[in-house]
Amino acid sequence: MSARPLDVNGVCVSYGSHEALRDVTLSLHRGEFVGLVGPNGAGKTTLLRTILGILTPTAGTIRVAGVSGRAAAARIGYVPQRHDFAWDYPVSVEQVVMSGLTPLMRWGRRAREDDYAACFRALRHVAMDHARTRTIGELSGGQRQRVLVARALVRNPDLLLLDEPFTGLDQPTIDLLFDLFTELAAGGSTLLMSTHDLAGACHRCPRLVLVNTTVRADAPAEALTDAEVWMSTYGVGADSSLLASVGVRA
Repeated sequence: MSARPLDVNGVCVSYGSHEALRDVTLSLHRGEFVGLVGPNGAGKTTLLRTILGILTPTAGTIRVAGVSGRAAAARIGYVPQRHDFAWDYPVSVEQVVMSGLTPLMRWGRRAREDDYAACFRALRHVAMDHARTRTIGELSGGQRQRVLVARALVRNPDLLLLDEPFTGLDQPTIDLLFDLFTELAAGGSTLLMSTHDLAGACHRCPRLVLVNTTVRADAPAEALTDAEVWMSTYGVGADSSLLASVGVRA
C-alpha cells in the first residue's frame, strides 16, 4: 500500500513567543482537493511553508508520500501567491515553467529533451501550451495563474500546495481555476489550497479544513453546518454575514 501524499502529525510552530500553529494533525489521500480556510493570521500560510520545509516545526512530524525533510520537499509542487512572483521579468512562459525543474537539476546541467517534454505536458495540462513562447508580462491574470500551476506540476509532484490562488481575480477566472483544480484532483493529483473565498470553497472543495492556530474542523463541506464552529474559527458573532456566505444559520 502506497504512503499518503501528506501526513501532518502534532505540528507546532512558533515565532519567538508567538504560537502560530498548535498540535496540527492532517492527512490527505490521493486525488483529494482540500480547502484550507481560516481568518487572516490563522496560520494557513505558516502551515504551507512548514509542509514545504521553509519553516521548522518546534514539535511534530510531516511526511509527504512517506518521506520527510528534503526528500519530502522534492515531492511537492507549490503555487505561491501571485504578488510573490516578478511578473515584469522578461522571460517566456516556457522559461517560467522550466524553472520548476531547477531544484531537481544538478548545478550546471542544461535542460534536456525530457525536461522540455515535461514542460510541454504541464502547459498542455493547464491549456497554456499555445502560449509557451509568449512573455509572462503579456498574459492575463488567469493565464498567469495557470502558468504558475504548470510550473508546480512540471516535476510531477505527489502533493500540490496552492496559496491564495484567487487573489485579485474576477469571478469567471476563479470559476475556470476551480474547474482546473477539480480536473487535476479527478486525474489523481492531491491538492491543498488556502483561500479566503469561503463561498467558492464550500461549493467546490469536497473537504474543508478550518484552521485558527489549530485545526478547528475537518469534514466534507456539506457536513459543516454547525454555526458555532465557524463563529469560533473566525471570531465572529451570530449576526455575521460570514455565516450566510457558507450557508449556515446561528
